[in-house]
Amino acid sequence: METSNGHARQTPTTWLVCVRGDGGRAPALRRQLERLCADGGRDVLAVGWGPPEPTEALLRDLAGRHPRLRVVLHSRRVSQTEALCAGVAATRSPWILLPGPDAAPPSPPPAPPAADVACVELGTGSMLFARAAFARLPPVPGMARWLPELFARAGMQVERTGTAPPATWTRRARIALLCTMATLAAPAASRA
Repeated sequence: METSNGHARQTPTTWLVCVRGDGGRAPALRRQLERLCADGGRDVLAVGWGPPEPTEALLRDLAGRHPRLRVVLHSRRVSQTEALCAGVAATRSPWILLPGPDAAPPSPPPAPPAADVACVELGTGSMLFARAAFARLPPVPGMARWLPELFARAGMQVERTGTAPPATWTRRARIALLCTMATLAAPAASRA
């Protein structure tokens, strides 16, 4: 794994974007990251899913022009969950904002919530969550879309703002199944 644009200043929130190596998405990705980097005081971390990475040159170019953009590239193809976990591990901030599908920055930017809140679902598909709380979650396939339910299942407080819908019983059942599968798939030493 390789990172670029290391800077020492820590901000309260890092914006984390997991980038699939899809050259066809390059123009949309450029617009998305340019929009997120428009505020010079915001930390943005782009995590590539691994080679072949047709967007690698684009990410390096953007990192060269935006000092607050850091890039994490893997030497092998990884899953979205592995990319998310690597991105969380590479952040320096106590709070992480995972933008929704359109990656439009919420306006105004969300402030970190109360200390007892692990995750805030912002209703735009974006989520703000505590880095320390994320470390307590089991890595499950496609976990980016299940984060609020995973935090709640782990007994942590989740807030919903805007138009964020509450979890349905089918979503909760999927989470239970995914967590059970993750526990069974984990090495025996990590379950002990």
